[in-house]
Amino acid sequence: MTRSKSRSPVRRIALSDRPSEISSQLAKRKDLFYQFKLARSSPVYLSLDGFTGNADLALLNLKRQVVGQSKQAGQASEFISRQLKKGAYLIRVRNRTLSKTRFQLRFSKADPLPNLGGTGLNTGLNTGLSTGLNAGATPITPANLQATDALQSADRLRYSITGATRNGRLLLNGVALTVGSSFTQADVDQGRLLYQNNGIKLLGTASSSLLNGSLVSGFNVLWVGTGGSDGGSDTEVFFYDGSQTYQLTQNNVNERAEGIDGNHLVWSSQIGAANQGMATYELFDYDGSIARQLTRNSVNENFVGVAGNSLFWTSPVGAADSTGRVTSEIFYAGAGQVRQLTSNSVNEDLSDFDGATAVWEAKVGAADASGRPTGEIFYFDGSRVRQLTNNSVSDSAPRISGSRIAWSSKIGGLNLGAATDEIMLYDGSSMTQITQNDIDDFIGDVSSSSIAWIGRSGSLNGLGVKSYEIYRADGRSDGSSIQRLTQNGFDDYVVELSGNNLLWRGLAGAPDSFGQRSYELFFNDGSSTTQLTQNQVDDRPVGLQGNKAVWFSPTGSLSAEGVATREIFYFDGSRVRQLTADAKNDDFPSFSAQTLAWRSTEGAVSQIFSYGLDDQFSYTLSDGSNRVSTPQLFKIQSV
Repeated sequence: MTRSKSRSPVRRIALSDRPSEISSQLAKRKDLFYQFKLARSSPVYLSLDGFTGNADLALLNLKRQVVGQSKQAGQASEFISRQLKKGAYLIRVRNRTLSKTRFQLRFSKADPLPNLGGTGLNTGLNTGLSTGLNAGATPITPANLQATDALQSADRLRYSITGATRNGRLLLNGVALTVGSSFTQADVDQGRLLYQNNGIKLLGTASSSLLNGSLVSGFNVLWVGTGGSDGGSDTEVFFYDGSQTYQLTQNNVNERAEGIDGNHLVWSSQIGAANQGMATYELFDYDGSIARQLTRNSVNENFVGVAGNSLFWTSPVGAADSTGRVTSEIFYAGAGQVRQLTSNSVNEDLSDFDGATAVWEAKVGAADASGRPTGEIFYFDGSRVRQLTNNSVSDSAPRISGSRIAWSSKIGGLNLGAATDEIMLYDGSSMTQITQNDIDDFIGDVSSSSIAWIGRSGSLNGLGVKSYEIYRADGRSDGSSIQRLTQNGFDDYVVELSGNNLLWRGLAGAPDSFGQRSYELFFNDGSSTTQLTQNQVDDRPVGLQGNKAVWFSPTGSLSAEGVATREIFYFDGSRVRQLTADAKNDDFPSFSAQTLAWRSTEGAVSQIFSYGLDDQFSYTLSDGSNRVSTPQLFKIQSV
């Protein structure tokens, strides 16, 4: 008698729009079956993972014909998505190993992920990463980056790199990831994804001239250095884009680095007509592919800055003043055109610029009591020049941020018989007098949310005059927002505002053997003040980017001449870090939110070094259904 083969038992399940899960165990080389019915045509999503050996997943009709299957190697998860007609179906879980294994089966009739614009995914947790100068390779963990799916397993959630790191390397199992590479959430969960900071990196040789430090924008660095590919003793222009260094000039004349914004570069080259027997410097504008000569004359331009496609500089080409000296005029380049913004017989020095806008002071106002013309404030709004003040008092030192312009105006109460300076603010439509007193208030800086200045309101200093104190406000005309940040017997000076963050320097250092105090640095985040330095040397700040500050100080070991060498320091918003500690002079730093660069000199040799303050990579996230998220950004901060 012939006996028919017995079939494995079938367990009945119900599919719904919410994912369900079964956890069970399979004997060696065994199958388990689950049956479900569909009352109407519907999509079906099946996922299998959590096994220790190798298990496969199949979708069958009642004739046990395969409708869909997933047969990944090893312990990789299995996933099936199908559009099915009305009827009954089987799910088969098959153990392909010689030992029993546990598994997790998930099933649903609906996609459990939110639909972001039709193709998006819920990219989940992305808190970024903090690493350090000597941290080695730092793991990126699920606490930093985690995508979850109610149906699909972690190895089905794939991150594809669309923008690589610049200041370090992203490593998967020790191999660097580049654009086009990918990793999975399972790689993150199991500690296989690491980030390694490049640390301090040598970029190239530099000029030892005090006029030639490096300039930084984003991940990019611009500088001039001797030698180059022609081996000459003149300086050439070099550019580092975050991954590679390029030599942009090759000639036998000297160049100077003037400005940088992204890959928009400006330098000057000593190819102009002679002035007093020496060739003058001409400006060149480089847009990432082509260098364009901006000036052709016999004078040396004073370049002010570049922002986007807007460039500003001054040039001594104006009519002679009353003493017979040639005056400086202001020039602007934008949209491929060079414009001369001023044309008169007084000196204009551009005080500040923001994007395509700029402000300056010109002594063209009515004469004061001494018979001298007073300073007036001028504003270039990107298309035309506007005169903001027109009076017989001195208006000076304007600063600009967006539509906000602040300056000092000599309209205050009398002090020792002379009018004092007050702080004025123009918000794009109206002017407000911020201070009203009988002490001199001099503008320091303005941001989109704050104004900072110094007021001569402190106690008497060693010279018998009141010291300068630091003030800030948000610009309300009633004076209710004014804060006095210092109250001491030494002078304080504003360095820079960045949003609500303020950096200043004050003569707070302990007196030396001659009774001279040194400058110390202070930081205020809008609510509290931190003293960043405390020594007997002058700390020289570069500026402020958000809550980050950089400076250099003569605190290093003694040089051959017995003078302390200069070192680079960095404040990351919470603590101060010394980046260099050697017998070299490390100075003239420049920095962005992402990169810090400086010149290091030992004897006759100067070099440019960089250190990554922040890094990032961009990615898209996809799942087993081949849905792709919108581009995402993962940020990495060095602390």
